[in-house]
Amino acid sequence: MTIPARPAPVTTSEIRLEDLEQHRRELTGYCYRMLGSGFEAEDAVQETMVRAWRGIDGFERRSAVRSWLYRIATNVCLDMIQGRQRRALPMDLVSSSSGDSEAGPRRTPTRPGSDRRSRRRPGSCRSPRTA
Repeated sequence: MTIPARPAPVTTSEIRLEDLEQHRRELTGYCYRMLGSGFEAEDAVQETMVRAWRGIDGFERRSAVRSWLYRIATNVCLDMIQGRQRRALPMDLVSSSSGDSEAGPRRTPTRPGSDRRSRRRPGSCRSPRTA
């Protein structure tokens, strides 16, 4: 029984830029679904292509180029989503320590109808009887 040889690393000459570019449109749709913004999706695809081109020597053909690009695109999108959470807000959007800003007190968003307090009719509450 022979053990299959590990595939040789791919050189830049084996994968052309056109091989990467043919996936641009579907990657843009994929990134758009992850990020929710067309502009951010285009940025993510561009970053995906740059990372793929830089890392092409490490691609060992254990998978298809398409799935390799999708994995890179997923990591790029996740990095961008995490970057949104770390990004500093402009001073206008940050409330002061008291919770009030120039626009008035800060309110938390609620579901429609959730601002109504539950009201009980008089006499519907029973108090415990003491004997």
